[in-house]
Amino acid sequence: MLQRNLDGTLIVMAVLFVWVSAIYIPREFLRRRGVRVSGTCVNHSASKDGKVGILMEFNTEDGRRISFNAGYSEFPPVQIGGMADVLYDRRNPRRAQLARNVPANGRTAPIFLACLTLIAAVLAMIRFAA
Repeated sequence: MLQRNLDGTLIVMAVLFVWVSAIYIPREFLRRRGVRVSGTCVNHSASKDGKVGILMEFNTEDGRRISFNAGYSEFPPVQIGGMADVLYDRRNPRRAQLARNVPANGRTAPIFLACLTLIAAVLAMIRFAA
């Protein structure tokens, strides 16, 4: 019974690790290497769950106009026509986010992932030692 519980726990931890990594890695890339520009909110859209989608536009360094969906929020951080800082990938400008959604320091997720890995290693040792 203990082994089955540990197996389930390890699976949940693996899924959590992948989920946090999938969110953290792109944001960390933008935080370190992204280009910061000013963007304009050009539209809002309503989702089925009542949140507001935010469509932003910005100009790249070489003058291209890029539109991107900045996500959904119950309370949009920028109104139509309003300005907000945007971070984008110079190689792929469509990979962009509102700067406010990218943490100023990238320490929280790596610490969380390290702790998660350590706990998973201890649980795996207990599981396979039994």
